[in-house]
Amino acid sequence: MTQKEINDTVKWVLGLLVIALLWSLAQRESSTERRHDRADEYLDNEQYDKALAEFTQLIASDSCDALAYSGRAIAHCGMGAYQTAIPDYNRALEIDPSLTPLYSGRAETYFSLGAYGRCIDDCTIYLEVFPRDHEAYVQRGLAYMYKGDPNRAIADYSRAIEIARGYALAYYNRGCAYSAIREYDHAVEDFTKAIGLNPTDAEACWERGEVYARQGWLPRALVEFTRCIELDPNNADAYHSRGLAYCGQDRYAEAIADYSRAIEIVPDYADAYDSRGLAYFRRGDIELGIADFNRSIELDPNDGITYVNRGWAFCRKRDYDKAWADVQRAKELGTAVPEVFLRELRAASGREN
Repeated sequence: MTQKEINDTVKWVLGLLVIALLWSLAQRESSTERRHDRADEYLDNEQYDKALAEFTQLIASDSCDALAYSGRAIAHCGMGAYQTAIPDYNRALEIDPSLTPLYSGRAETYFSLGAYGRCIDDCTIYLEVFPRDHEAYVQRGLAYMYKGDPNRAIADYSRAIEIARGYALAYYNRGCAYSAIREYDHAVEDFTKAIGLNPTDAEACWERGEVYARQGWLPRALVEFTRCIELDPNNADAYHSRGLAYCGQDRYAEAIADYSRAIEIVPDYADAYDSRGLAYFRRGDIELGIADFNRSIELDPNDGITYVNRGWAFCRKRDYDKAWADVQRAKELGTAVPEVFLRELRAASGREN
């Protein structure tokens, strides 16, 4: 074989090797793409355990697959494993810092973990790249609310509304923020707008009712709570709130019925037991009232108001030792005891404490 023939043979063999290598790479890429597609389909169908398994295998094949890490993070979140999701988001962003949308996903995960400061930081980074994403402003606004900064929350909700005028959730959330700072007129305006955009929004009806109740407009509050119940018959908070409104009008039988319904829906609803106990007490059913106060305290032993209410009931029952014991416990919990009750107890018991 001549040197030329040898060279030609080597070139031919090398050519075959290149073709084989390219074919192998193509097959591998095709297999990887198929696995990604399958994993994404599992995510879309909320089959998070299967998605998790697929993304884990992809990562095992390529430890620098940023999309596999981000997909696995989403699967973890879907399964409620938020703490486990954070390292996967971190790794994905470490591999490819240009994947800015992942900051939004990680922000939601931090929010679920109660890490509101980090949620705000990630939303801010995301909004620098996507400044017209109204949902991201609402997410950051919610984190500000949970951090106890309603004014910044209002600014973010307002920005979301500027971008998307028909975004009912932004109006609802801003209404809650206005309510928190007692700007009730603005709150009612926003809840009304939210209801106009989404007439089946039971929570907005309930919140508007709460604002009316705080302002002392009980008839209006009753209308809102009733509307909320019509839209969401299993809303225990709405029954409790309507019960409070009835009680405020001395309509104790209707109040007791609503508190009882709230307890049926949520059997460990401590506040509903306390409120029902107070309604029984006010209409003269002392023993029934004390029984409900006892149950409320079993469920929430650190609610000083319930001790005050039970103490007053014990006072009317002439069980003064127990009444004073409840007064003492309420004070230990930092609860102010009404002076009108203390005057009654001192006069009835002949004691100062």
